[in-house]
Amino acid sequence: MTDELSRPPATRVRAVSAAGSVHSGRIGRGRRSPFPCRRRPDVARLGRLLARVSVFLLAITFAAPTASAGATEKRPLPLGTMLDFEGVRCLVSLHAARWGTPRFLLSSGHCGVTGTKVTAGGTPVGEVVAHDPDSPTYVLVRVDTERWKQTNDRWSLKGTTEAPVGASACSRTHVLGLQCGRIQQKGTVVRHGQSRHYLTRTDLCAPEPGALVVSGDQAQGIVTDYSGDPRIGCVTLFQPVNPILSRHGLRPLLS
Repeated sequence: MTDELSRPPATRVRAVSAAGSVHSGRIGRGRRSPFPCRRRPDVARLGRLLARVSVFLLAITFAAPTASAGATEKRPLPLGTMLDFEGVRCLVSLHAARWGTPRFLLSSGHCGVTGTKVTAGGTPVGEVVAHDPDSPTYVLVRVDTERWKQTNDRWSLKGTTEAPVGASACSRTHVLGLQCGRIQQKGTVVRHGQSRHYLTRTDLCAPEPGALVVSGDQAQGIVTDYSGDPRIGCVTLFQPVNPILSRHGLRPLLS
């Protein structure tokens, strides 16, 4: 038998590994080894790949918060905004809150009843959650604060202290703009059906329900009734806000 080592270097052989697998190749200098070998990694190429992955991850990290912020951007809801109560139009009178997260707004009782959906410019604002069942003096709307930011950039308000008879009474409406008059009488009796309630009478011209009446820097009440003509004189009645705030445990949001 011929010795395997005596064969020429170029002779093809079959080498058996310890595990019993067979590897074929050529033995000899400069020729392919019968044993598999590992290629050295391309360091430069690997570096370029890692750089691309890093840029991609950074782009995702910084782009995601931007998209989220845009999706949750809130629209301002200032006092005097025109609201739609399922076809009835009234103004935002006053913003209010409980000692927590619930936020509300007040408007005229002529606007709706509990359960009425409220929108502004076609966007949902909230729903009426309370009203006076005996008289149309006010409604309380719970505001969707995911969509809206309650603001007050039309009045400089510092409180809700009730002004005396003879004090100034001003209001802003979409029809007439800023109008002022005087408080003439408190406890004016107004009947609605079988019920009666007590309002404050002024000679102010405020022809839109829900308009806020202000005396100095103090919020006074919500316009509920109006008659007259700005050219010859007006009578505007408003519901004082303090009894409403007390009844529902609310504090006014003034600034």
